[in-house]
Amino acid sequence: MGGYSVDRFGPGRVIMISIIVQAASLLFLSIFGHIMIVGILLIGIMMMSLFVGIPAVQSYFIQKAPSSSNLVLSINTSVVHLGLAAGAGTGGILVETSSTLSFHPLLASSMIVLAMIAAVISMRESRKKRISYLAS
Repeated sequence: MGGYSVDRFGPGRVIMISIIVQAASLLFLSIFGHIMIVGILLIGIMMMSLFVGIPAVQSYFIQKAPSSSNLVLSINTSVVHLGLAAGAGTGGILVETSSTLSFHPLLASSMIVLAMIAAVISMRESRKKRISYLAS
């Protein structure tokens, strides 16, 4: 589904839609997560969106640095693992200080918003470079 979406819509659109769906599902999870079936459905939507976004991110990186795609993808994998570790650590600190899991979706959605900001900046800079290249 992710690869098909990238081929059909391009990596930038798929990345942005994936990030928006993840943030929205986590926001709704913080509101409706106490209803078990809704919580499970929202977690499923978030995970599906996450896995749809992975091929888009990889395609985006390959398009931006085709001659060093192996290096870029290995750095991406390392950063993903670092993010998983940081998220687990932050989640542990949050549950230790608040004694509840209620704030985890809000923290996660705020991190996803930061990811969206980074994606927008990257895509905007990429567009500026392409326009300046075409103009010269």
